Amino acid sequence: MFSNLYQLVKENAVNVIGENALIPAKYKEAAINDASGTIVDVLKAQLDTGKLKDIISFFHAPGTEGNTLITLIAKKYAHRLNRYYNIDMEQSNKIANKLIPVVMKKFVSSAKKTETKEDGMFSILNWLSGNTINFESLLLKMNKFQLA
Repeated sequence: MFSNLYQLVKENAVNVIGENALIPAKYKEAAINDASGTIVDVLKAQLDTGKLKDIISFFHAPGTEGNTLITLIAKKYAHRLNRYYNIDMEQSNKIANKLIPVVMKKFVSSAKKTETKEDGMFSILNWLSGNTINFESLLLKMNKFQLA
């Protein structure tokens, strides 16, 4: 499931990171890993802080443009580029804002297409929680309680 995310980042990073002279060649793979890691970190933090509704609405929204979750991921990635690769914040923001929205749009689209499979939204939520919660069952039970 998250190998799919890494693959999406890698495919889209070719133009953004691969051809960027600010990131030395020996650090390009690490910068790609940081991009996928940042996405996972932010989604996990949202889940850990009880913002499940935000994540679910993110995956069910008709589009990803201007979504605050994407903005948060891009900002965090820009800070990592600045901190670990010594790229000034203006350039870090440009790199992050070129890469993260495209990857997240494709990631959400992929999750929507495979809703009941291993790359679907419930599998993503389960994985983020360390597979300690079955979100599909939980949300179905919550809907039953709301109807009563």
